[in-house]
Amino acid sequence: MTDFSIDKFKHGFGGVARPNLFRVTLAFPNEPPSEKYTIYCKGASVPTKRIASIQLHYMGRAIKYAGDTSYETWSVTIYNDIGFTIRKKLERWAEIINGARDNVSALFKSEYETEMLVEQMNGRHEVIKTYRMIGCVPTDVGDAMELSWDPNNNAQEYRATWEYDYWESDDTTRGSTKGGGSILF
Repeated sequence: MTDFSIDKFKHGFGGVARPNLFRVTLAFPNEPPSEKYTIYCKGASVPTKRIASIQLHYMGRAIKYAGDTSYETWSVTIYNDIGFTIRKKLERWAEIINGARDNVSALFKSEYETEMLVEQMNGRHEVIKTYRMIGCVPTDVGDAMELSWDPNNNAQEYRATWEYDYWESDDTTRGSTKGGGSILF
């Protein structure tokens, strides 16, 4: 008979990962690589990876093979500070990609892409999982920030969205100890 006791569950499961213990960090293009910013987010998510399937049909049966990998757009909800620190940097970033007034664009992707980190932490604020998104480019530098006399006791916030080429985690080939490397930012 299998033991389904609460004590066995508690001792076998360990602690839980909490969704409110996370940090988002990025280095903006055209700034020194050592200049990294922690974005104070109301919300973010772990980036997704989708693996499509290729179906071959043989004698009336569908046989599925792994296809190409795709990465979904990634969004964060950002708290706006009184100096608009991150918002201003996002707007400048958008200007590097394509100038509003002069319609001048960056020539090379390396001029406007960057990397971002999403780190989940434990109750001691130690990083327990890291996702590194490579080739990040903003597609939405912040949706409209509502201005109204109605809300009181609220922080102003906005949503920003990025596309990225791919992500790595501390458990994937490049970042794992099995592969001999570590995630660097």
